[in-house]
Amino acid sequence: MPVPAFRAVTSLAGAQAAAAEIGFPVVVKPTTGSGSTGVRLCSGPLELTEAVTGLLDTPVDERGRPVPALVLVEQYAGGAEFSVETFDDFVVGVVAKHLGPHPYFVERGHDFPAPSAPPELAQTALRAVGGPGSAGAPPTPNCATTGAPPSRSR
Repeated sequence: MPVPAFRAVTSLAGAQAAAAEIGFPVVVKPTTGSGSTGVRLCSGPLELTEAVTGLLDTPVDERGRPVPALVLVEQYAGGAEFSVETFDDFVVGVVAKHLGPHPYFVERGHDFPAPSAPPELAQTALRAVGGPGSAGAPPTPNCATTGAPPSRSR
């Protein structure tokens, strides 16, 4: 399963270099938190500057916990978003996410089970988070990918 190019950066200059290398559009993400808080699609340098500066200038997450001065700059991969829900090494199910309009990635609804998820998605995600057949990484509750046309609210 393809993985978008990404770079972890600690400064605006690092983010600008990463975006130049990856190419716009890019997605800027915090390295901690949940619910897509702070995740933003950036189609050019001005949006990138605003998003990265906002994240690096925020010392705590949405729960008041300290956050590292570390941001991900990731190649934008359009398409539908799925989440593989796991419990230890067991796949509970695959969820299709419905997202709000760009430039943000706010989840506005879900389909469970996902009617259009790629059939190999659950096993690929399970291997990635440490289930049977993995390299032994600790399991996590979520793993997402993109694939089919996006579902966007207006």
